Amino acid sequence: MFCPSERLTNRLSKRIIILSANYKEAFRVANQKSALFTTSYILALAVSFFIQLSNNMLYSTIGIYAKGFTSVEYYIGLATSGFTFAALFTKLFTGKIFDFFSSRKILFAGLTLSFAASLGYLFIDNIHLLIGVRILHGLGFGISGVAISTIIANLSPHDRLLESVGYNMMLTTLTTAIGPGIVLNITHSDAAQFMPIFFLLIVLAALCLCASLPIKSEARVDDVTDCVGRLNINMATILLAFLVFFIAFAQSSIVAYINLYALEADFGNMTPYFVAFAITNFSVRFFMNHILKYLSQRALLYLAGIISCGVYFGIAHAPSAPIIYILGFFFGFAMGVFYPIANTKILRSMSWHRQGMANSIYMAAVDGANAVGVMAWSAIATHFGGYNHIYSAALIVIALYLILLTVYPLILKWRHIPETSEC
Repeated sequence: MFCPSERLTNRLSKRIIILSANYKEAFRVANQKSALFTTSYILALAVSFFIQLSNNMLYSTIGIYAKGFTSVEYYIGLATSGFTFAALFTKLFTGKIFDFFSSRKILFAGLTLSFAASLGYLFIDNIHLLIGVRILHGLGFGISGVAISTIIANLSPHDRLLESVGYNMMLTTLTTAIGPGIVLNITHSDAAQFMPIFFLLIVLAALCLCASLPIKSEARVDDVTDCVGRLNINMATILLAFLVFFIAFAQSSIVAYINLYALEADFGNMTPYFVAFAITNFSVRFFMNHILKYLSQRALLYLAGIISCGVYFGIAHAPSAPIIYILGFFFGFAMGVFYPIANTKILRSMSWHRQGMANSIYMAAVDGANAVGVMAWSAIATHFGGYNHIYSAALIVIALYLILLTVYPLILKWRHIPETSEC
C-alpha cells in the first residue's frame, strides 16, 4: 500500500517531469527563429536594391546632365526637385490604393512607369523633356518604392520584422554609396557621356520587372473582421511619423549642404565624411539584434538623438575637416539604428492589412522632410550669411525630436491608444 506521502511524491515527480518537458519544448520554440530568407523575400530585396540604385545613380548627378541643355539654375533644380516632389506626391496617396489592389499589382504598375521613364531618357533633346521624364520617373519610383517595402514587410515573420527592415535599409545605404560613383566613373562629369547610364537604367528596370513576377506576397491578417476599421491612422502612427520627419529634416542639412559648407570653410572634399558615414551606417545593421540585448528600442532612439546633437554642434564649430570626418562615423551609427527602429514601429502601429498605408506614411515623412529641408536650410544660410548657421539651427530640430520622443508615450497613455496594433 502506498502511503499518502508516497502518492503525493509520485504525483509531484510526474508533474515535474511534464513541466520540465514543456519548458524544454517552449525554450526550443522560443529560440527557433522563423524563416526569413525565402525565395520571395530574396527577390523582393533584389527588386528594392535595383529600384534604389536607379534612384541614387541620378539623384545627385542629374544636374550635370541638365547643364548640357541649359545654364538656368531654376531648370537644373527642377530636374532634381521634379523627381522628388513627384515621388512624394505618390507616396502620400499610394497607401490608400492598397485598400483596392494587391501590393504585387501596385508594384508592377510602378515598375512599368519606371521602365517607361528609363526608355524616355534615350529621347531627351531639351531641358523641358528632361523635367517631364524625371517627373514620370519620380511617379514610378514613389509607387514601386512603397509597394516593395510593403511586400518585404508582409514577407517578414513578426519576430524578425526589425531584422528584415534593417537588411532592406542596409542595401539602400549601399546604393547611396555606389550609385553616384558608377555615374561619375562612367561619365567623368561630362553630360555627353550619359547615354550608357540610361541604357543601364533600362537594364535595371527590366531586371526589376522580371524579378517581381515570381514574388508571392499576401498580407498576413490574423482576423480581418476584427482589424478592419481599427488603427487605420491613429495618434501613435502620426507621432512616430513626426519623429521621422524631424530626424530626416535635420539630416537634409548635411546631405544637401555639407559640400557647400566645406567650400565656404575651405575644408576641401567631403568624400571621407560620406565614406565614414556609410561604413557605420551599413555595419550597424549586422549588430542590431546584439545591441538590443543591452539597450531597448526606446533607449536607442534617445541615443540617436543625443549623438545627432553632438554631430550638428561639432559640424557647426569644426575647426578642420578631419573633425567632420570623425563625426561621420558617429552620425552613421545614429542613423543606422534610428531608421530601422522607426520604420518598424510605424509598421507595428497599424494592423497588418494596412502595411501599405504604414509604409506610405513613413516614406512620405522622409521625402517630405527632405523636400522642405532643402528649401528651409537654403533660406537660413542666405538670411544669416553662412552655411554653418544651418547646423546650429538643426540642433533646434533635434531638440523638438527629443521632446516629442519624451512626451510620445504620455500622449498615447492619455488618449488610451496602444503603441502597437493588436492585429
